[in-house]
Amino acid sequence: MRAFIDAPGALQFSASNTAGRVEYGGTLATAEPATIHAAVPAGSKARLLLLRAGAEVAQGIDELDYRADEPGPYRVEARLPDRQVPWIVSNAIRVGDDPHPPPASAGPASTAALTTIDPACWTIERDRSSTATVAHDGPQVRLKYQLGPGNPVGQYVALACGASGDTPVEAIEFSAVSAQPVRVSVQIRLPGGVNGQRWRRSVYVDQTERSIRVPLATLEPVEPRTLKPTIARVQSFLLVIDTLNARPGTSGDVTFRYVAFRTPPEPPRGSPKS
Repeated sequence: MRAFIDAPGALQFSASNTAGRVEYGGTLATAEPATIHAAVPAGSKARLLLLRAGAEVAQGIDELDYRADEPGPYRVEARLPDRQVPWIVSNAIRVGDDPHPPPASAGPASTAALTTIDPACWTIERDRSSTATVAHDGPQVRLKYQLGPGNPVGQYVALACGASGDTPVEAIEFSAVSAQPVRVSVQIRLPGGVNGQRWRRSVYVDQTERSIRVPLATLEPVEPRTLKPTIARVQSFLLVIDTLNARPGTSGDVTFRYVAFRTPPEPPRGSPKS
């Protein structure tokens, strides 16, 4: 797992127009379109992904050029074949005067209730060979961890919280930032079976803090199930780092802020309830 700071000279990433040229971390404060160029050494066979405000806009193998007509932050990831995590992750280049990513479109979720989870609720779960600590500071929860060494045999660490009680939930939302790129498995436990039913989806977290929303409808079962939850009463929420997404012995430091669950909107008065 390597970020660009661990691979000096491996990535070229720049944006230019008549106002000038900047590299990663820079800003072209002009409404004029810019040409974005990214490249890694020829023959790397790396897939380059260009993202604007977290959404992919272009890709190429070892090299890409893109005309940026929309303002916003652009960054690039380089991914090698057969690797689950990025090889190189750049800092952003900001093009234009838009200081924020585009707002989310209005929809049913925007009228639903958002309930912030008390940071003190989160506790550690782990296997015997792994270690972890959790620190609570205002609206944030900081997880420091190290997975157990050796062969992958289910090493994991997790933050767990049973916050929703009998309240139906349709999505989990939070912002996250990590000292090194990592995939976090966002999971829920539902009642049923010996240890409950678990559903999960992994999300990518790196040095750039980003907002993440995980609808229950996008989760996949840990064990085969026939009915996927879209709205459910959740036994517990989990934020997991395990050997499905990281190597044994991996250590890291991830901060989660404003973790909350979203409940479905109330139906209009007079409408039938399902």
